[in-house]
Amino acid sequence: MGLFTLITATKVADELLSNKQLRSDLFNISVKGLSEIAKLIDTDDDGDFDEEDVNNLLEYSFIIASILGQAAHADGVVQELEEEAAWEVLHEACFEDEGIFTEDVLSVITITKKEIKNALIEKFQEPYGIKKIAKYGIENEVEEILYELACVIVGADEKILADEREFLNEFGSRMELSKFDVKRIEKSCFKDIL
Repeated sequence: MGLFTLITATKVADELLSNKQLRSDLFNISVKGLSEIAKLIDTDDDGDFDEEDVNNLLEYSFIIASILGQAAHADGVVQELEEEAAWEVLHEACFEDEGIFTEDVLSVITITKKEIKNALIEKFQEPYGIKKIAKYGIENEVEEILYELACVIVGADEKILADEREFLNEFGSRMELSKFDVKRIEKSCFKDIL
């Protein structure tokens, strides 16, 4: 890794970690997401953690990676702060102690942590479409969490461009969120921006 790349990465990480509001938002979202993960573990209520359950966990993580990717790409350019925030969210949601893929889960599935990470990177770079993400959000009652994730990534660079605003409007509409819910979530996420 070149010195410039290392200095740039360090600067971005410092900016990200020094943004108290962003850190707080990321933590709150990851905590909310954990309650949804518990619902996904044994989806068929058969008492066993089986292939169907693994597929559901993977799909949920792909949905998260996809909305983060869609939000980061909303203005056509993925800013470093947006990408750093997205990776932090993905890491917390997927690989922290109470994330989707705990060590216990990883010990009983046939795919590795590295394979999951690579799949998430791919899904971030080539995300599912907004329609599929919204359908999943509505069907699994996680639409507010997904909208909040989108807002955190859009606002990571502390500005909201016209393309990003258009993206949020379309996503909120597809998620069938009320204007009240959209305003409440945005007010929470964009305290320092609006």
